[in-house]
Amino acid sequence: MHSGCIFGDAFHSLHCDCGQQKNAAMEAIKRHGHGVFLYSPFQEGRGHGIEVKIAEMAIQREKKLDTVDAFTLMGLEPDIRTYEREIQALEDLGIPKKIIHFSGNPNKRAALEQGGYIIADQYEWTAPLGDLATAERDLKKSRLNYDYRRRDEQ
Repeated sequence: MHSGCIFGDAFHSLHCDCGQQKNAAMEAIKRHGHGVFLYSPFQEGRGHGIEVKIAEMAIQREKKLDTVDAFTLMGLEPDIRTYEREIQALEDLGIPKKIIHFSGNPNKRAALEQGGYIIADQYEWTAPLGDLATAERDLKKSRLNYDYRRRDEQ
């Protein structure tokens, strides 16, 4: 499951890992020989939409805040995404209930598990990132509880 990020996916922003993670997922599926890549374009800005994301990014720059603090300053939750449509898409496609998951997002993992999916393994993404994207990834780990380790390391 990949949430849309126009800046990372299309413009290759150095501020996030989204585009690189999307490309790595597509390469992993290619190497594996099969798989499903669910792209959710309307989850931009962790579910708030592109306009809010742009405002949040401006606050980050102006006030030297991270994304969590910028959303909080705006009076918003840092992440309001839900994944019912994605789970329904997997069911509609007849995807087996035992899967290898790619995202480190704990909410995506929880949605899959609540949908009856067994995460047999989590693909560990270790691509090198620039300083800005590394800071964003570290923030995801420390403040949003992301976990990019393989299942046997957790």
